[in-house]
Amino acid sequence: MFTVVDTSYLAYRAYFSHMGLKYKQQPTGAIYGVLQDVYYLAQQFGPEFTFCFDSSKSQRKLLNADYKASREVNCDKRSIMSQLELLRTEILPQMGLINCFRQVGREGDDLIAAIVSSQSHNDPIVVSGDQDLYQLLDFCSIYEPAKRSLYTKKAFIVEYGTMPSDWSRVKAIAGCTSDDVQGVPRVGTKTAIKYLNNELKETTIAYKNIQEHSELIASNMALVSLPFPGTIVYKPKPCSFNKDAFEAVCRQYGLASFLSNIDTWNCYLSSE
Repeated sequence: MFTVVDTSYLAYRAYFSHMGLKYKQQPTGAIYGVLQDVYYLAQQFGPEFTFCFDSSKSQRKLLNADYKASREVNCDKRSIMSQLELLRTEILPQMGLINCFRQVGREGDDLIAAIVSSQSHNDPIVVSGDQDLYQLLDFCSIYEPAKRSLYTKKAFIVEYGTMPSDWSRVKAIAGCTSDDVQGVPRVGTKTAIKYLNNELKETTIAYKNIQEHSELIASNMALVSLPFPGTIVYKPKPCSFNKDAFEAVCRQYGLASFLSNIDTWNCYLSSE
């Protein structure tokens, strides 16, 4: 078993929870929040982490300029990206958590999809609250931090009445508000599932709308399907926690609360 982390998701979540946190005028809320999550996750699932990061530019933006446009308005993206870069290049590797992956033009979701589909025999757990990742439930389970619960393929089928492999088509038809993907007019998730399950009457307006918007659905598939073509399959390596380096990181970024229980960090994150 190993844990694949949607690091950008955790960082944006931490940004809103610890927005005012700074050390020597440097924002550290995302750094603190991500490390806090890592500590908790290590207790639940062990020390083998793989961190996937968004590229600063997405190939999907070239397909649709409105893709995820609202996210850039609602937060200080530059601050979050700066803290993510520190996590990726310095903080996590110094701690010994060396599996920090990013590919130019790809999102963390793409890397997660490529990794878990190649490592399904190792029972990967994906950490994210992004419902786009439900299409990966054939290969993994998804731990949702906000709910602190594990979401499985079985639970998905019970909730939605369809298979994870159909989820990208559902999103292509119904759209995705969080990603600014415009779906077929007057068609939501439940109706899209009924259509795919051949349960939607051909005489309904929704059915006709879906039929008439085949080009929109096809273009949406390129936005919502994982992974994006050309995504690299990274191979995670075993991790080994470096207590001394972690202590130095805590002092450098003013994370004093972590220093008070550093021995338990060593206990949870050490693979020995």
